Amino acid sequence: MTSSQFHFDPQMAPLDLRVLVEQRDAFYQHTLDGYRALPPDFQQRAGIERIPFSAGVLHLMRVLPLPTFNSVRGFGLSAPATEEDIAALLATVDACRAPAWGLVVDPRTRPADLPVMLEAHGIREVYRQVVLYASASTARAALELLPEGGPVAVEISQSNVSAAVALLMSQFGMPALAQEFLPLTMTTLGWKGYVVEEEDGPSSAGFLTVLEERALLHTTATRPESRGRGGQRALIARRLREGLTLGCEHFFVDVTAGEVNTSRRNLERMGFRPVFEVAYFTKASSN
Repeated sequence: MTSSQFHFDPQMAPLDLRVLVEQRDAFYQHTLDGYRALPPDFQQRAGIERIPFSAGVLHLMRVLPLPTFNSVRGFGLSAPATEEDIAALLATVDACRAPAWGLVVDPRTRPADLPVMLEAHGIREVYRQVVLYASASTARAALELLPEGGPVAVEISQSNVSAAVALLMSQFGMPALAQEFLPLTMTTLGWKGYVVEEEDGPSSAGFLTVLEERALLHTTATRPESRGRGGQRALIARRLREGLTLGCEHFFVDVTAGEVNTSRRNLERMGFRPVFEVAYFTKASSN
């Protein structure tokens, strides 16, 4: 299976594959565009940069040196990528000394043999996501079947934001600057945050982004000692209800590819199904 291939079952979703890919990608473009609305001082300290080049755009957040936070987008979309495009990509990342970068390859990316072309330049896949999808009708049916009782997810507020952010930072291994960044996502980027609280503090936390009639559930974590208590299911349910209330017809979640884990099983129990994959490619540093 190449980086952009995935068996697509049209019965899983009322939209064709390209529309699904574009709708999901819109969330990431919305977030990256929103970075420019963050306070200039924060942008500078976080190392946020947008670097257009002939074959795409490199989006940097240097404080988070991960391929997913320093992505190359638009590559091989308007036209099939060429050897000249790959050379321009490598020249761009070298010139700006990108700390860690990831070339995004999804089902729209051309040519189909791009991974083979990249391999010839030492550019290899380093991370893969499976995109899960649920329609509004599926979400409603899943919510109706939920048993009563159990944990309840509430909105992140002034009273619990510090504890919720601390939970997410510890589970994702985020740097200290995330203590400023995560609250800014709610006030500036429009993310909606939710938390499940236990007697000794938050056990689970996660976000929801809504764009018109589409919703993305993301940035979710549960502390290890609280797993298996229903916190993640409560977060999924709360965000589905919020999305439905806001008129959303389409719901997306990204999960790490590979062995199916508890988080993915919980999502699939709520009606989410895999529809396509997204891969990140990078070149190992020679330093």
